[in-house]
Amino acid sequence: MKLVRWSLWFLLLALAGCGFHLRGQGEPPLAVESIYVDAAGAPMLGNELRALLRQRDIPLAADRERADVVITLSGEQFDRRVLSVDPDTGKAREFQIAYQANVRATRGDTELLPGQSLEQLRDYLFDETAVLGKSAEESQLHREILRESADTVLGMVRRALNR
Repeated sequence: MKLVRWSLWFLLLALAGCGFHLRGQGEPPLAVESIYVDAAGAPMLGNELRALLRQRDIPLAADRERADVVITLSGEQFDRRVLSVDPDTGKAREFQIAYQANVRATRGDTELLPGQSLEQLRDYLFDETAVLGKSAEESQLHREILRESADTVLGMVRRALNR
C-alpha cells in the first residue's frame, strides 16, 4: 500500500515538474478591462470567440469606444478541397477542410496585432455509404476548427499584450 501511495506522489510531482497542464489552465489572466469583438467579416469565429471570452470570464464591451482592446475579425472563409480520388470509380475519397480568417487587435491607438492571417486545416475520409454520418462529421470538424481558431486568437492577443 505504501508503494502505491509513494508511486502516486512521485507521478504527481513528475507531472507538475514537467509543466503539464490542461489547455486554458495555468495561463495568466488577461490584463484588460474589456474586449470588443468586431466580427462583421467573420461572424462564425466572432460568435465562438465571444463564447470563449464569456467562458473565461473576460468582460465584453458593448461597443468599441468603451473597450480596452478591440479585436477585428474579417475574411472568414471555409473551403473544401479534394485530396484523393478512388482510382476505380473516380469519386472523391478524401477531403480537406480549410478555414481562413484575418485577425487584427488594437488597444487605443496602439496596434497589438497588425493584420494577422489565421488558417486551420483538417482532413477526413468520405464514405458514400455513410453520407449522413460523414456530413455530421464535417459539421463537427467545422465546429472544432472554429473553437480552436477562437482559442488561437485569444492566445495571439494574450502574447501581444504581454510584450
